Amino acid sequence: MNITEKIAQVLIPKEILSDFVVVDVQELKEEWLLTLEEKAERIPSCLQGKDVVLDGFYDRIDLISGVLMEQVIYLRIKRRRWKERGSNKHRHNNYDHQFKGMKTTKRFATFLKEVDRHQAG
Repeated sequence: MNITEKIAQVLIPKEILSDFVVVDVQELKEEWLLTLEEKAERIPSCLQGKDVVLDGFYDRIDLISGVLMEQVIYLRIKRRRWKERGSNKHRHNNYDHQFKGMKTTKRFATFLKEVDRHQAG
């Protein structure tokens, strides 16, 4: 494992890294933006064994994954679209990485809840 992969494991929840790969990292004025794309081999089960072609990406989602050195870490997650060759019907995988009602990863939302609980304590 190279240093980039190790750093990614610190900044990105492992359940996201199992399905997505980091394709870009940008340090902006007050935030880090890590762009992730769904791994090309994550073909939806309904298309397994068929002649499949990648057909772009769905709209991305941005989730807050944490804070590093006073800068917010955003994950820009892009899910792929697949289709069977010759078809116009798109298929995709569904993921459950976002905490319901918040634009954060589940791991970060859990952390925030724990901090709030300790401060209220």
